[in-house]
Amino acid sequence: MGCELSSDYWAFAIAEGENDVNAGDAYVWVTARQGQSDVTGEALLAYKIAQQPAFLNVSSTGCVWSKGLELDENALRGLFAVADSNGGAVPGDLYEISVTKSGTAVELPIANAGAYVIELTATETALNYALDKAQFTYTISRLPFGASVSMAGYVYGGTVSEPRLNGYAGDGEVVFLYRAEGATEWTEWKDVAADTLIPGDYELMARVSETTNALGGDTQPAKFSVSQAELGVSISMPDYTYGGEVPTPALTPETSGLSVTWKYAGEDGAEKPWQNITGTTLVAGGYTIIAETVNSVIYEEARLTASFTVLKATAPEIQWPAASGITYGQTLADSTLTSADTNGTFAWKDASVVPEAGTRSFAVVYTPKDANNYDYTSVTLEKAVAVEVTKAGAPEIEWPTASGITYGQTLADSALTSADTNGTFAWKDASIAPTAGTHSYAVVYTPKDTNNYDYTSVTLEKAVAVE
Repeated sequence: MGCELSSDYWAFAIAEGENDVNAGDAYVWVTARQGQSDVTGEALLAYKIAQQPAFLNVSSTGCVWSKGLELDENALRGLFAVADSNGGAVPGDLYEISVTKSGTAVELPIANAGAYVIELTATETALNYALDKAQFTYTISRLPFGASVSMAGYVYGGTVSEPRLNGYAGDGEVVFLYRAEGATEWTEWKDVAADTLIPGDYELMARVSETTNALGGDTQPAKFSVSQAELGVSISMPDYTYGGEVPTPALTPETSGLSVTWKYAGEDGAEKPWQNITGTTLVAGGYTIIAETVNSVIYEEARLTASFTVLKATAPEIQWPAASGITYGQTLADSTLTSADTNGTFAWKDASVVPEAGTRSFAVVYTPKDANNYDYTSVTLEKAVAVEVTKAGAPEIEWPTASGITYGQTLADSALTSADTNGTFAWKDASIAPTAGTHSYAVVYTPKDTNNYDYTSVTLEKAVAVE
């Protein structure tokens, strides 16, 4: 149809099932309006919806390879953006991404160096846009070679230093080579033992192979030295227990051709010859063992030291004492503690205690004679020891005098008076009413303390006169 359709004569309606929103062929129903006679009928009108221009903007076209590099789909989508003709962002998920390298499809993630073609393919919902270009090249360059070596010197016969490659982040094979300073031939650094290289000056370099991801090359040589031998030994001197077997000090590893003088020093620092040392020569404590060597063909003069300890011996079993008996009124100081134990002394914890009569137990304290060399830390140094306390002889009774009474009164009316403080007096029959005159009647004595005084042979009853 080559003319314009005026809305005065025609009505437009959606064509069910036909495209009328996306780019490409589109259709609409056109029907003659009622109330006019200029046009009649209806028809399906075809027309074209043009694609909107879109532009691929690439933010990065490459990088340098590094270990651990992994470019997955999310990382690749971060390399570009799509904008419409108005500069508005077109969602990236409207395009699928595929990657090729030298025409061969690449499975993500990308991990190696190379030139990769990143291609965008529009999904069905992206057909309304016409990209100005659908692919770009992303180049991952190989890591340039740049490294150095370092090598610490070491002592002949000692621990061999390890060569180090510094500043290399590639994935190539590394081979270390060495040569004597001034020599021309290089030798691979392999299985180098403590005595492989004689003392002198050397050079070391690293040869790194080229890989897909990194360039290779040789480093500049680094110098190192193997020094003359020092005595690479230590002293072996175990601890031992006071009174036990004394170990023999030795150099380890065992080294031949040495002349060694052995000494020891205690806490005071005074050095003494290690000669004729028995289990009780040194008291328990910390010591230093000293080995002095003289120059030899291989080894320099040396002075070596090590620490060892003479441990305290197990404390001998305590033979607790028996206590001699005492009499009531005496203190524990009067009780003698007797034991066959010769390793310490015994004493009452409180010798001033005056025990009651009977068999009692009181704390005895043990004081070791040699706590420096014997370990009493877990030994109980206090124990209750029984002592027998006999009753003391009863004090003499000071019998009372009786006050006078009048005929008709009873003995209960007669007061008994005495200076005795160790007991009490009472008429045996206080109800008696004596006749006039001086008469004697039985008085009974009751001791206050029969537990500690022996009244078994004492007469506790006596006739006292009353007037």
